[in-house]
Amino acid sequence: MVNQNTKKTQFRIPLQHTVTGKRINIRVLEPEQEELDPHFEMLKVARRCWEAISGDQTSKAATMRLDENRGHWVLLLFFVEHYCQHFRPQGKKEHNKFTKNIRKLKRKIAKFASSVRKWEAEIEKMNSEMEDALPIDAAAHSPDLPRYQAVLHVATVLALPSMMNATRKKDLIVLLYHLAKISTGKAHYEELADILQERLNAESEQELNPVPNQSVTNESTLDANTLKRTVTRFRREHPARYRKLEQTLRTLVEGAPFAHYELPPAVVKGQK
Repeated sequence: MVNQNTKKTQFRIPLQHTVTGKRINIRVLEPEQEELDPHFEMLKVARRCWEAISGDQTSKAATMRLDENRGHWVLLLFFVEHYCQHFRPQGKKEHNKFTKNIRKLKRKIAKFASSVRKWEAEIEKMNSEMEDALPIDAAAHSPDLPRYQAVLHVATVLALPSMMNATRKKDLIVLLYHLAKISTGKAHYEELADILQERLNAESEQELNPVPNQSVTNESTLDANTLKRTVTRFRREHPARYRKLEQTLRTLVEGAPFAHYELPPAVVKGQK
């Protein structure tokens, strides 16, 4: 087993236990190799998106502006790429491969967390019985299960964030909205629309239509008003899902994953 105390901290996720009110900072450790980071697939997807859009000055400037305001370019471009690719055959294949094993781990963690909650009740009951019958302070030496439960909660978030359960494009629009609003304090609909539209425009004819010399029509056109209407309607029609997405994004943004990854140089059009 690797000694976790010798590993560097990549970022910390601050949490407050909903019952006890205790605060805890959970360390997320820096992997020895980039490929070992559980978020590495997200990083690769974000870099692929940047290669596709950074040759356009408008979307490049929009991405840089959000990133400079704590907009977390990796999360931002991961959502954009997910929006543009996830619902196509290759995107679905990559998504399924990425999530298959991690879903198993999430279920295992959830089952274990349920056991811990039962232990907490059983330990409290046993402590009460011992202290009633014996001159011993058992409670003072009980394990700090609420703090451990907080760690398990973060593990489930990191294992498979709600954003990976996005089954509709509207979910991804709402995730982008929450990311911008939580990170920067503003919705940034204009910037998000510029980035999304450029990524849609950047799709090659081969990707959208394998027939040579045949014109390609974008599947959709996005602008700031479209995004705003989508978020407003989603919040009204799916309030529980809206709050769940916001909660997940807040946990990740406050922990600042990918903070040590700088935005790569822009790709000059016509070059790779």
